[in-house]
Amino acid sequence: MARDYYEMARNLLQMIGLQLVGGLLTALSIALVGRWLARSRNAATDAGELRYPQAALIVGVVFVLFCSGLAVLFAVKAQRVGWILALFFLLFVGPGLFAILDAVKTNFLVTLGGLRFSLPVSGNGFVSWDSIVQVEWSRTWRKSHFRWAEIASFRAPPRPATACPSAPR
Repeated sequence: MARDYYEMARNLLQMIGLQLVGGLLTALSIALVGRWLARSRNAATDAGELRYPQAALIVGVVFVLFCSGLAVLFAVKAQRVGWILALFFLLFVGPGLFAILDAVKTNFLVTLGGLRFSLPVSGNGFVSWDSIVQVEWSRTWRKSHFRWAEIASFRAPPRPATACPSAPR
C-alpha cells in the first residue's frame, strides 16, 4: 500500500518536472525568437526605404508549414476527431499565408516627391509631400494625416534623421 503511494508520488513529480522543463524550453525559445526578430528589425536597408525584415517572412513560412503539418498529421493519424482537428489547424494557414504576402509585398519608399508605398490588399500608391498635413511618430506606430483622407496607422520604426533630408518634417 505504501509502495503504491510512493509510486504515485514519484510519477506525479516526474509529470510536473516534465511540464516544468517543457514550459521553460517554450519560454526560452520564444525569448530567443523574439530577440532574433528584434535584431533583424534593425538590419540596414536602403536609405529612405521601409520594409519588413527577412525574419518576418521566415516566421510566416515556418508558421504555415507547422500548421499544415499538424493538419496533415491529424488527418492521417487520428481516427475519430482527426478531420475536425485538421480543419482547425487549417484555419491558421490563411493568416499565415497573409503574413507571408504582407512581408513580401509591403514597402514604403521616401522619395523627393513624396511617399511611394505598396500594400498587399490596396495595391500601390503615391502620396506627394504637398498633400501630407501632419505626420506623428512614436516608437512603434506612424500615423499620417492627408488633406483628402486619414490613412490608418501602420507599424514603423521612428524615421531616422538622415533618411531623406529634403523631406519636410
